[in-house]
Amino acid sequence: MAIKKLVALNAAFTAAVGLGWTLFVPYLVSLGYSYLDVMLFFAAFFSSALFVMLFTRNWKIKNYLTLGLGTRALTFLAVTQVSHHFHLFLVAIIYSFIMTDFWVVYNSLVEKQTTKHNRAFTNSIVMGAGLFVNIIAPVAAGVIASQYGFHWAFAAGFLAMLPTIYLARGLGEKRRRIDLFPALKSNKRVQEIIFLEGFAHGASWIIPMVVTLQFVTGVVEFGAFFAYLALAGAVSALFLGKKSDKDGNRGRYITPVMVFSGIALAAAGFADSLLFWAVAMGASRFVDSIKWPFTWTLITESAKTIEEGMLVREFWLNSGRMASIMVTVACLAFFGSVQYGLVFGGAAAMLFPVAMKLRKLG
Repeated sequence: MAIKKLVALNAAFTAAVGLGWTLFVPYLVSLGYSYLDVMLFFAAFFSSALFVMLFTRNWKIKNYLTLGLGTRALTFLAVTQVSHHFHLFLVAIIYSFIMTDFWVVYNSLVEKQTTKHNRAFTNSIVMGAGLFVNIIAPVAAGVIASQYGFHWAFAAGFLAMLPTIYLARGLGEKRRRIDLFPALKSNKRVQEIIFLEGFAHGASWIIPMVVTLQFVTGVVEFGAFFAYLALAGAVSALFLGKKSDKDGNRGRYITPVMVFSGIALAAAGFADSLLFWAVAMGASRFVDSIKWPFTWTLITESAKTIEEGMLVREFWLNSGRMASIMVTVACLAFFGSVQYGLVFGGAAAMLFPVAMKLRKLG
């Protein structure tokens, strides 16, 4: 199975999500849902994903990939029928299957195509392919929604997702068995760093969808802003990966990247203008794209098996994201703004190197 096919699958998947999901939060706000509703949606999503992971046992590669992609496609259609909070949380449950049924399997397949001599660089290529595609997709979503309405943007995402299901069908029939609790027990060394990474990612991924609405009003402008963030990530995705593969020192690169990421994210928590917001979030996304291949590689090289490593990774990532959302809800309750959640996300990123040192990783 060529790595090219996995890169193509990620690019196609990212394009579909860019078309069908970029405007999800503006759409909910247009329907009258509050910022609290948005945060609780993602809390339901992450908690449902954790629940699904409890039942990950025997699985077929092809079946799980197609199930994950199929349920993700359904979310684009299901969200158009949201008329009650119950419907919104039902979408969150459907959405949660993507975490185990696609990402655990997909990431395991990617890692099996790598060696310690090319792992970080290969992960950078896989991630970079999606980022470059996502420079165009959010703008296209904004144009479609401005001309024809939100529902057509979601429909475009649904149609764009269908080819990914076809691509996934050729990725094998092998069975694997993973039990979550034994996997967690045998991979305790990485639990703190993945949790902190998930906490920081929960802030940098979810909160900007809400805060950006304070600085831009039109859907095209909203899509363009996220295209800009994708561009900031895309140009940095291949940085340092090849060099770290050569010298084998992951921690040497992760430490400064995580500290800078934390500073940029925390600064975004105090942005009071579009320029300040764009610079801070652009810097954060730039270093995030450098960070992901390193942490991904670090976990793979620390785990007992690749499949266990990827399942443990998703479990602790989503635990961290869930905690981040809860802290953000508290910020909304006490300070009247979700933006301060970015400060806590930045702090989590800066604690990452400390956890690495304590666990003697990298």
